[in-house]
Amino acid sequence: MIALFVSLLMVELFVTDVQRRWVYLEGIFLGSADIKAQLPAEWSRFKSVDGEFVTLMRRISGRPFAMEALNIENLQRTLDRLGNLMGVIQRALGEYLAKQRTDFSRFYFLGDDDLLEIIGNAGEPGKVLGHLAKMFAGISSAQSDTSADLPEDVVARLTAMVSKDGEIVPLDKSIDVSPKISVKEWLKQLEDGMHSTLAKLLETAVEQDSSSAIATTTLEGQKGFVDWANQFPAQNHWQRHAKLSS
Repeated sequence: MIALFVSLLMVELFVTDVQRRWVYLEGIFLGSADIKAQLPAEWSRFKSVDGEFVTLMRRISGRPFAMEALNIENLQRTLDRLGNLMGVIQRALGEYLAKQRTDFSRFYFLGDDDLLEIIGNAGEPGKVLGHLAKMFAGISSAQSDTSADLPEDVVARLTAMVSKDGEIVPLDKSIDVSPKISVKEWLKQLEDGMHSTLAKLLETAVEQDSSSAIATTTLEGQKGFVDWANQFPAQNHWQRHAKLSS
């Protein structure tokens, strides 16, 4: 009797573990065409595991009594093997995500689920932009153009950065998103565009700085200073702190 109880408990544990792994992997591999393209070997392996697991679950569901289910031939051994195969797939998936983070370090700010969502929606920039705030401290989103005037192979054109406060900063060079480039590639372009745009704005702000004591002694000079500060708020803030620390 004790041996039977132990067998039932072991099968229950195996079923729970394998089902948990299957639910996680099914959403990844069967819910995204991009993942299939990125990990073809793992996708094929999971497809085989998926078919066998679903068939086994149908056999179990057709036997509502525990003793009947326990009599399925090689049940525990099959569950053990499926669990091991899913473990191999999960490790391969983990290695793949680690490589993506190595290639684009801002992916380290994302959990596995968010990163998989980004990779799985590489061809839909709108869904990827929703994660920008997690990767960039000063950017919450980006303005994109998806009009019909874009070239045939371009799905969107990023034209400006949007801060958490709603400030819109046009990029010095727009970024074309197309199926030909991976999501990490155009995110790298956005990162480079952020750096170059802010550097050029800072340079322009310094060139146009008329905030000397002479310039602010007249009403016209004061107005010019306010206009300059409004035009370059972030650059003005940076210069003020740079001067205070010098």
